[in-house]
Amino acid sequence: MLEKLSTLTKDEFEAEIDQTNEDFLIIYNLKNKQDQGKEEEEQKEKKEVIDFQSELNFPEIISEIDLLKLDDDFDIIKENTIKTLVTHLIKVYDRLLEEHIEMEIRRRRMFRGYVNFLMIYRKIEIYYNLYKVRARGETIKNQTNKKIIEYNSGTLNTKDISNIIKTGKRIESLISLSNREWGIIDAFPNLEINFFKSTISTAAYEVWLKLVENRHMITEEEGQAIHNCKKIEEHQERKTNFLRIYKLVEMRDRDADSPRYFPDSDDDSFTL
Repeated sequence: MLEKLSTLTKDEFEAEIDQTNEDFLIIYNLKNKQDQGKEEEEQKEKKEVIDFQSELNFPEIISEIDLLKLDDDFDIIKENTIKTLVTHLIKVYDRLLEEHIEMEIRRRRMFRGYVNFLMIYRKIEIYYNLYKVRARGETIKNQTNKKIIEYNSGTLNTKDISNIIKTGKRIESLISLSNREWGIIDAFPNLEINFFKSTISTAAYEVWLKLVENRHMITEEEGQAIHNCKKIEEHQERKTNFLRIYKLVEMRDRDADSPRYFPDSDDDSFTL
């Protein structure tokens, strides 16, 4: 109604109020873009189905019945027909290979993407917490997440970030078994990202890692103990990294009261 009132004169508006006019008040240019994208995708899928079915239509191929009716040139036409069908077969096979390669590239890229996300996240942690005074009870994790959400215009939320970080850490743990070589991922095309995104417990995942590493089955309690040790090591590594950065910098205002974040041995702000 508002669209009509803002674009039509009084006479035009009155003329358009007609019971026989089925298009009255239909606002075409306000159609939801998401719905448009969905319709385009559906049309694309329909087209792909049609194109796929057309691969089975061979107008140049003689039918089996017509072939049997031939007396002369039966063997020649039969052989040529088989040859043509094999040509179509190879085309379909080549397309399957291409799609398989594309899928494998996407699979490998996705694994690396999760680890890259984790590495960038850790850099954000460092940059955000340089010269940072933190109140008791605050953590690097929740402060970093808040800053990411603030700058990403609603693309990510806390749950998204946590799931990606969890997945990235699990992938990182696996490739660490092979000195961070990606061959351990690339060699197994059936290894999908959903396995690392699953709700399997951290303890159970450590059990699986130990089985991959040395074919030795440990208990879930042992897996939990390994996970706890890794958390402590991770916190210590981050703390050491902060200290290293500060030691590389000339702290000219070391005695001043300017705010800076320089963790010491009893700092509990590294708790996740």
